[in-house]
Amino acid sequence: MTKIVHLTSVHPAGDIRILHKECRSLARAGYEVVLIAPEGRGEVVDSEVRIRYVSRRPGRIGRILGTTRRVLQAALEENAALYHLHDPELMPLVKRLGQRGAVVVFDMHENLPAAVLGKTWIPRGLRRLVAWAVRRAERWWLARVPVVFAEESYVACYPWIKRSIVVRNLPLLEELVPLQSARSPEPALAYLGVVAAQRGSLTILDALVELKRLGHEPTLECIGPAESRHQQELKTRISQLGLQNVRLHGYLPPAEAWRRIAPCHVGLAVLKRQPNLVESMPTKILEYMALGLPVVVSDFPLYRRLVDESGCGLCVNPDDPAAVAAAIARLLDDPTEAQAMGRRGRDAALAHYDWRSEASHLVEFYEQLLAPTTPQSPIPNP
Repeated sequence: MTKIVHLTSVHPAGDIRILHKECRSLARAGYEVVLIAPEGRGEVVDSEVRIRYVSRRPGRIGRILGTTRRVLQAALEENAALYHLHDPELMPLVKRLGQRGAVVVFDMHENLPAAVLGKTWIPRGLRRLVAWAVRRAERWWLARVPVVFAEESYVACYPWIKRSIVVRNLPLLEELVPLQSARSPEPALAYLGVVAAQRGSLTILDALVELKRLGHEPTLECIGPAESRHQQELKTRISQLGLQNVRLHGYLPPAEAWRRIAPCHVGLAVLKRQPNLVESMPTKILEYMALGLPVVVSDFPLYRRLVDESGCGLCVNPDDPAAVAAAIARLLDDPTEAQAMGRRGRDAALAHYDWRSEASHLVEFYEQLLAPTTPQSPIPNP
């Protein structure tokens, strides 16, 4: 079998896009798949993908300099036909990995220059300069590299990428749909994904306070990783606001996370107006829909188009906790309409948002890249 290696120095081995979607889909298509990832708590053993762990260096600088070097060494030892990179800090490895004649692919999970503008750890006055430098670095490292875009909106920002395909991060319906369950006896809200202020964590807490004033005290099931500093900020804020029903679960394996939120009454995705977030569809929205949850989401054009087309929920100003609370209260006060929204969202997910369609696009892209004579013209998106 043709060996391919996926590399990450940032994501856990159990990352849902990397392992559960891309790597497993490629293994099922007949490739020998190896995933190189940093060590972490609750290490994954997979029956379809061989996972090779490298030691993780602490801190951002340690990760970039140390973990990246170990990922490269492990990758070279595998001697693969194709290397698939998942992190911006791995871009400098492109030339080294390609020296032996291997194909190198970069997976663009986000529009990085746009994302830099919202990075709180970069001083505000330097963000535009850093974004410019990142854009130049991307052009240097990726000019001749095939790219997998996670969003259609990214393509227009990279006209100089000659060979690409869009592989959207759609939900695993075959795993999600069977988990749909009856709603819990007490009202509950779901948040799934990275927990950060720019993704609405503090707004949701403030909305819970407003909900209490409106006569509702739902439980919040908050599932996802958070930086230690923000996690402490959340705990302090929860205590100060006197919120009793907030459950911070941290990261959970996908199946367990989905089981936890399946009985909830509303799914939340009130992300802030950051350049990268406005143009990216959060997979959590599609997962809520697949589980039959009505959604309350940010009033961005991309999100609103989805909500309007499917009738699956409500759009709100993500900077207004009172508006978020009012939308949640409306759904809790009208369970019949909430149920109808959830049903419409599930129907839309079944009809249009299934990972299996994206898996076939990825496999076709690989087949073209690994063909003995690969055409030099751009590979059109299906």
